[in-house]
Amino acid sequence: MTPGFTATSTLVATAGKPFEAAVSSNGTVFVSLTADGSPGSATGVQVFSQSNGTLQSSCVNPLPAELLGSNTAFANLSFFPNGTDLGGGIGFPGAIFYNAAGLVGCNAAGFVVG
Repeated sequence: MTPGFTATSTLVATAGKPFEAAVSSNGTVFVSLTADGSPGSATGVQVFSQSNGTLQSSCVNPLPAELLGSNTAFANLSFFPNGTDLGGGIGFPGAIFYNAAGLVGCNAAGFVVG
């Protein structure tokens, strides 16, 4: 007998072009974004929290202006094995690493490696 499972999906608006989502153990969703030129769009990480069974945007942690170039994109967002830190590729200069609590608090500076 093949084990079964139930999956659900939802569509939520993001503040840019989403690339990848990472979900924490408490259900917080972190989405890597690349600005799409529309008003309010950003390149960075958007944070969604669970509220009454739906996802609600908590905030967007944009990349610092000095990291943004004409082709800057944010991709490959994932958790480290410790479950408290995330990292993602940002093209040039390379990668940025965050503590998840800083992203949830909407004040994450990140640590850039290039």
